[in-house]
Amino acid sequence: MLDQQDLQQIGTIVDRSIDRAITNLVETVLKPSFDDVYRRLDGHDERFDEMDARLKRVESNMVTKYFFADRIATLQEQWDLKWGRHLRASA
Repeated sequence: MLDQQDLQQIGTIVDRSIDRAITNLVETVLKPSFDDVYRRLDGHDERFDEMDARLKRVESNMVTKYFFADRIATLQEQWDLKWGRHLRASA
């Protein structure tokens, strides 16, 4: 029969195994995917370049300009709140 110390040792081994599995998942699957998303957000994707060009075309209309700038900032903040913590945790 297992005593309390044996159960604690088994629990520790299981916890370490789970931690290793999560770390491997983050390093091999999630982190490369997040890195790709960050590259796209940094302007290395055509869609973001197109958005930037559209913003420049409406520069004369200040209301439109401020609306888009505020909307982009809001979307970036929402993305960082949702996914940024995962990246910081995996770093």
